[in-house]
Amino acid sequence: MNSSRTMRGARRRPQNHIEPEEEKLKVPQESETTTSAAKDPEEEISKKYRRQLIESQTTSASRVPDKKNRIKVRWSLQEEIAKLFNPALEYALVRWEGVSCSISPCPIEDGDYLCTSIMETWPEFRKAGSFRGPTDAGLSFRYNIMLLDTTGMIERCVVSGPGFLMFKLSMKWIAESIHKMIKGGIGTFALKRSVERAILYFLSGHIAEKMHTGHLRSTVIGETLARILEYSGVEVIRRFHQEDDLELKMMTEFLIERFPNAFVNDLSPLELEVLYMKSKEMFDEDAEFRERAQQLQSQGCDERHRIAWAQISKISRERNQNIYERLGIHVKEEVSCFDPFDSNNIKTPYIPRKIESERDEAIRRKFSVDLAALWHALNVVKADWILHVTDVRQRDRFEMFISAAERLGWIVNDGCPYPLSHVGFGVVQADDYERLRTLSTTVVYLVNLLDEAKIRSKAVLVGQGKADEWTAEELEHTAEALGHGAVKYEVLKNNRLTECRINFDEMLNEKGNTVVYLHYTHAQVCSITTNHSRAIKRLKKSKGVDVEELTLKNYEERELGLHLLRFTEVLGEVCTVLMPHILCEYLYDLCKKFDSFYTCVCQVVGYGVVENRKLLLCEATAMVMRKCFHLLGITPIHKKILKLRPGSERIYFSDLTEQQLMELFCDGPCFGFDLCEVALRHNIDASVEIRSSYDKLLLFGIIQAETHISDPSHNGSFIILNRNIDDPLVITKPGSLLSPRDICYCSLSVSTFVKITAKLYGTTYLGGGIESHKDYQKCYPDITDELSSMDDEKVYLNDDAFDVCNGNVLINFSEYFATRPNGGSGSCKLKGKDGYLDLYYVALKYAVEAALEVGFVATCKETKVFGSVMAYYGKNFGYDCCASERSLYNAMLFEIKQPSHIEPGSKINLTRSTLGVPAQYSLIIDAKLHDFTSGDVILSGICEFFVPVDGSCSVGFINGNGCSLKVKVDWKLPIHV
Repeated sequence: MNSSRTMRGARRRPQNHIEPEEEKLKVPQESETTTSAAKDPEEEISKKYRRQLIESQTTSASRVPDKKNRIKVRWSLQEEIAKLFNPALEYALVRWEGVSCSISPCPIEDGDYLCTSIMETWPEFRKAGSFRGPTDAGLSFRYNIMLLDTTGMIERCVVSGPGFLMFKLSMKWIAESIHKMIKGGIGTFALKRSVERAILYFLSGHIAEKMHTGHLRSTVIGETLARILEYSGVEVIRRFHQEDDLELKMMTEFLIERFPNAFVNDLSPLELEVLYMKSKEMFDEDAEFRERAQQLQSQGCDERHRIAWAQISKISRERNQNIYERLGIHVKEEVSCFDPFDSNNIKTPYIPRKIESERDEAIRRKFSVDLAALWHALNVVKADWILHVTDVRQRDRFEMFISAAERLGWIVNDGCPYPLSHVGFGVVQADDYERLRTLSTTVVYLVNLLDEAKIRSKAVLVGQGKADEWTAEELEHTAEALGHGAVKYEVLKNNRLTECRINFDEMLNEKGNTVVYLHYTHAQVCSITTNHSRAIKRLKKSKGVDVEELTLKNYEERELGLHLLRFTEVLGEVCTVLMPHILCEYLYDLCKKFDSFYTCVCQVVGYGVVENRKLLLCEATAMVMRKCFHLLGITPIHKKILKLRPGSERIYFSDLTEQQLMELFCDGPCFGFDLCEVALRHNIDASVEIRSSYDKLLLFGIIQAETHISDPSHNGSFIILNRNIDDPLVITKPGSLLSPRDICYCSLSVSTFVKITAKLYGTTYLGGGIESHKDYQKCYPDITDELSSMDDEKVYLNDDAFDVCNGNVLINFSEYFATRPNGGSGSCKLKGKDGYLDLYYVALKYAVEAALEVGFVATCKETKVFGSVMAYYGKNFGYDCCASERSLYNAMLFEIKQPSHIEPGSKINLTRSTLGVPAQYSLIIDAKLHDFTSGDVILSGICEFFVPVDGSCSVGFINGNGCSLKVKVDWKLPIHV
């Protein structure tokens, strides 16, 4: 019930009060108005003079005409548009009385806003007689708008239908407005209303009973409305609604009668509940006791009753205060406007007829209490706006007492935009759509509901592995913030006029419009703004930022920026209709738009010319989200509470059970073999004389792997290393453990065993004997002949060949998976006469192929880096090795050392571009890059990928200081999955 009524006793602002920023604008306007009105409407006006005329009108419209009728102007996107549109419409009408444009969001994607003022003012246009129809008037209106738009606000404006103007805002203007937001703070976008003081009445807790779920919506909705008003600069006084005092007097009479010498202060809250139950039972059964209690209500009582009443109220208030603190409610207990034990201090000169017909004196007194509280708010507190947040079932009661106040002349229905309002709400229901009740067989107290929410939230966090990552204190604090926030958000996101259903499984779901999704997005935004706090601080302080650095570039950036600018507009709508769920919908849409922006656009977030606009959007999103959380009474969580991104419908193999994996891999497990490292050890140094030391060891030969299983369709092989004598592998550090980085790695499906064969030979280069690879090629046939006839004792010096490795090894995976059913790591050795090979591999049960692409991007084109990028498996993959050998199972994707380097803007050529990944685990990309000039680490971090069931592409980012790595993974699932 939002009737438009003015309170006669409400406080008014002083006539001579002028805000500092508006004092400069208060100048005479009569001369300007007279001059404008004197112009001939049929006069031919040049474009230059028309611009000057419209700009003069804009300046005139921005001045404050009269402090008595002044209303504080709030910043909102629609009002900024109106500053441009109103003068244009006034000129089109050749009227200067102050025409207001009607602007609303456009329902279709072709425009941002829609102006329908032409049709609304068409009678005025028709009187002018200079337009053939609404479309012609709309074209003139559009011409004036484009002429007046000196700031570049409008990107496109078209006339649609009967004179409707559909227009889009420019990306440049949106970015400039957001820049003002982050420079001036979120307070710049606050509402500014003409109301200076408001009283908001909550549903008071029961005098002798714990607060139940019936108090939940009144408390949470009322606090949110109070915070929004306070953010708008309104002084809000929070009070409890005055309820019937019969139960209180019934308890005091029972206490004094049965325990005349008892001290009420000694009673515990539980004993107070027992006292209420006993007194209620006696009130229902004993007619004399009931009569005495009713006489106390109508005739007053002595000092003993007053003391007992005060002590009982204190105990109840202290018990309820704990609940208010947990919910973040700040209600200050104030002295009541009347004494409930004094029947002479409530006198109402008028009682509505409907109340007069009631036979119950208690009902008449209840309305007298309401009127007394209203009179106190109007004449003592001097409130401009009074709001009662109670059950919708009490609507008739408030309509009657407001009607009585009008008959008394206390409030006047004069169209005031800030009425005396009743904010009704529906009941809270259980999961089975039954009402949560108290004073019945089903007792659901509010404290129990909050405790249950905390327990459920803690279980969710433990399930996400946070018990191992956080301390016990952090876990408890986060669980409480998440649980209480989930309850509040569930209450607020529903239309207050409908019922609210409590279902913890839905409230704590990571997908959809839930507080869990909001917290995840907020933590994601905060991680970006924290990592780039210095760049954002410079962006806030900068005065002469190049507009091109901030101008938005694509659809996702524009959608997010426009949504941020609508924040004030949404708050205005919430205050108008008193519906907090509108703010919840705005916050949820903001998270979805940022999620789309982050996934599709925000590939690199750094500082510099390229990325200022992205930092601008990230910081503005963080500011608006934090303010929304504050207004909703939700404590923000800065830690990531989920291991995966919510809001996506993707399902991952790692979330499935073994049975579900078997069902998806319908032909059984897809075993895989992936070679990680080849380490070479040789003893050629011992075979070569000291005086014949060589510069290089040149290796040539072949290493091959092949499967051996019964099914021919699964047979296959791949080449690990293949080097001819004309293209040898050069080794400059003989006698050490070596890893040839250019080996051709592959994954291979297996069921039984893999056979690895190696024939690897080497020659020494003295530095003066053989001058080129052509010489090697000439002697290659001779070396081949010598190899075929060499004996164990013969050693080939100088340009002769050494038998580094010549043999094969068989890896039996049937035995391997019998002892390690989920796969793991392993190693084998291949020997030769003059050396041997160590092969390090992993065996995968549910193997999925991953094709990798890594790109390096930096905000400065001169950035040059060197370093490495490697890959390994996460989620407790079975690496069966000691710590010193752990790195041997990492797949080196890229490694470059000085003086070589890479530059930004190109895709990195990887040593390995294909990996086998166990579907039930994860793939981790670990990168560390150094600045080429200083050697400082400018990027260090990991990015984890889980294998999606649908096989869709995954994209991740590792952000550094002014640079970033984009990692793209194309998953290739087996055909039978």
